[in-house]
Amino acid sequence: MDLFDGVPPVDALRILQNITNEDFQKGTKSQGLSRVRVELLLEVIKSKKKVEFYLGVDIQRFALKCLLPDFYAGLSLGNHIYSTSELYDYDPPKNGQNTIKHGLSFREVVSYSSQFGTLLVPCPDNNNGTRCVIFSDLDAGVDGENLELPILGMTGKIYTMSIAQHSSGKFRFISSRILSKNSYKEIMARAFKNIYQDDPAAKDAFVKRCIEIVEQHLFK
Repeated sequence: MDLFDGVPPVDALRILQNITNEDFQKGTKSQGLSRVRVELLLEVIKSKKKVEFYLGVDIQRFALKCLLPDFYAGLSLGNHIYSTSELYDYDPPKNGQNTIKHGLSFREVVSYSSQFGTLLVPCPDNNNGTRCVIFSDLDAGVDGENLELPILGMTGKIYTMSIAQHSSGKFRFISSRILSKNSYKEIMARAFKNIYQDDPAAKDAFVKRCIEIVEQHLFK
């Protein structure tokens, strides 16, 4: 794989950087981002906020897909060298979205964890492979210094919940977010809203199992 595979062409980035504020606000409205994170996204795509190169690529691709979906589709961009590894892979724009929205990149979730992949609960998946919920720790560093774009309050040892597909020995990330000791049940309720929609008993058992793992192994 070439170093620039999966990287948007310069012309595409120029179009993105020249997008009007009105179109930017309209395009990001459906993303559920706070005002602070919307401003952060704008700073990254305008090159006013520096981030690691390939994370910047992921955020640029998220912005292109969100703001100019037809144009983005026409670029036919694939993976880049950091979006796939022996343990995991991810869709670059999805990683950009997750980083802006939740303050965590998928690479950070793996790299700064001492136990990623050891605490997981399988859940239903309509696609090929098995979907699972992964609970893990993460060393965010003092005031989030280990993270590229942390959300306020991410400091020291934190805990994460990731949803991924598990196939052919790899995790394919769907989302990752921080788990708070004070609100982890509410966070799970939001994240699991589409799981076992037609089977309340199965959903209840699934949620109870997740809470049990978190309380016994993370928040002990």
